[in-house]
Amino acid sequence: MRSCVQLCQPFGFHGTLRFLAAAVGPFRDEAALLAALNVLEASREAWKVDVLRYAARRATAKRLGHRVPRADDPNPTPSRSGWYPDGRAAALDALKRWLDVRAPDGSPAANPTTDEVHSLLRVCITSGGPLSTGHSRRVRDLIHYLEREPPGLANSADLLTALRLVALADDVS
Repeated sequence: MRSCVQLCQPFGFHGTLRFLAAAVGPFRDEAALLAALNVLEASREAWKVDVLRYAARRATAKRLGHRVPRADDPNPTPSRSGWYPDGRAAALDALKRWLDVRAPDGSPAANPTTDEVHSLLRVCITSGGPLSTGHSRRVRDLIHYLEREPPGLANSADLLTALRLVALADDVS
């Protein structure tokens, strides 16, 4: 199972393993391992369909002279796609686990950016995914800020992963 998850890990290695274990139960026997493999394989197959559709749309657009993808036609790369078919539920599960590990007691973090990200994660979890326009905008702004790897923020990559999960939970219909 770990070898399969190394190749397909929409929520990172440990996050994907935890999600699979939550979906099918502990990996104690062959039946549980096969069930987890089926869940992982179904998600990957659905993702591959999206990748093929995107490639076809991009090929058509390029033939028409549109060389740059439109913002409303995102590339379904593994890092952007999340879990199929229910990305919102999987993203919310990953966010809950992320907070349990990094902010189990809800106490303030070492810096204001981390505090703000934790707050946005809690809002997302409480709402079941959808955010207000203001919160959605702030998530996008923070993602843009953290993609530049701000100096002095040691956990920027970790916060960026969490915010991308929030964006996925917010955007999935």
